[in-house]
Formats: sequence, C-alpha cells, structure tokens
Amino acid sequence: MIETKQQAAHSKLLVSRHQDDHLAINQCAIKLPNGTRLSDLNQLTLQAGQHTLISGQSGIGKSTLMKTIAGIWPFSEGNIELAERSLFLPQKPYLPTGTLREVLCYPNVDINISDQDIEQLLSDCQLAHFSHKLDDTEQWSHTMSPGEQQRVAIVRALILKPTWLFLDEATSSLDEETESYLYQLLASRLPDTTLVSIAHRSKVAHYHQYRLHAQGSKGQVSWQFSPIQGL
Repeated sequence: MIETKQQAAHSKLLVSRHQDDHLAINQCAIKLPNGTRLSDLNQLTLQAGQHTLISGQSGIGKSTLMKTIAGIWPFSEGNIELAERSLFLPQKPYLPTGTLREVLCYPNVDINISDQDIEQLLSDCQLAHFSHKLDDTEQWSHTMSPGEQQRVAIVRALILKPTWLFLDEATSSLDEETESYLYQLLASRLPDTTLVSIAHRSKVAHYHQYRLHAQGSKGQVSWQFSPIQGL
C-alpha cells in the first residue's frame, strides 16, 4: 500500500491517502479552533459503494467533520484513512484564475479529455452557454452565479472520476429539481464512485444507502451509522 500523509504543524490530526478503496475514521475528536470539543467519532469504516448521507441539525458539526476528513481542519484530532483518488466539493467551489478548461479540470489540468467531451458535460450540467468559452480566462468566481459555480464543480467531478466524492452542501444553491437531476447524473455516470454527502433536502437521501447522523448538543454529540430505511 502506497500512502501519502498530510499533517498540519502542531496538529494531532493525521490523514493518510492510500490505494485501498475505503474510508476509515479512528479515535477522532472534532474540535473548534479554541479547543472546544464538538463530538467524538471513535471508529467508522465505510467500504466502497456505501453511499452515505451525513445528517443532523445545523451547527452540530457536519461540515467540520467533512473538513476533518479532508485534512483541512487541523484543530481536530485522530487518524483518517481515505482513498488516494478522493475529491471534495465544498459549498463554495474553488475556481482558480485560468481558462475555463483549466477550471473544469482542476487540479488535474493535464487530463486527457477532448473539447467535445467537455462541451457535452457542460450541456449535461446545464452550462451549455459556457461551451464557447473554454479558452477564455476570467475571474470565474466573479462572473458565475453560485449555482453555476456548483454545477462547474459537478462537471469537474464527472471529468476527474474520483473513487470517492465528498459533497459538503455542494448543491445547496440549486433548486430541488436540478439538485436531484445532478445527483442522478453522478450516480449514472460514476457507478464506481462512492458518494458521501451533506445536504438538507430530503430527496438527496434517495442517492445514498446509509446515514451518519449527529444528534445531541455541542460537546455531547453522538454519531449513529445505519441503513437508510424506506428507500
């Protein structure tokens, strides 16, 4: 197993990216920058294909858990193992300065994909009006609406084809019908990709088989992992 590790200075959070197709969370304490403990997740292992919805009331720490898994929240503690080809889509996507083609393929700007295929994906994600701008360089985060930016992130996922895709309210700026359509698109085009999502609309649950639910109050939050019933 080949591993790459990332760890912030003075952080007790260790994130290992590996070639195995699973997500493992071990002895994880989710904390705020001031050291306040939000919750503990002592042990959770998700295997490939266990599409999971992370749920719980607002402010309970769902996004903080997602950032911890990504390794960008050094205030937490614990050990995380995730697949090398994991992609995280936050609520506000990162759109670097560059051509639209580079933005869509980020961070793998050298990926081998034809303009025709990119244009088709733009059309599939209701962004056909940008198809003629692949070589244009703009401040895309300023010229695109929040909904367009989130659809760009979905195009990016369809181009990069990660083995694990983490969506942290990545469709929150879209209407419910478009959100469901894009989740169906991900499910059909990326059959070998495991989805882990935070989303508030109930219909999103239909694209997941399991739920990781946070309940309680800050500092006394427990996480319950179970199959989603009634789907």
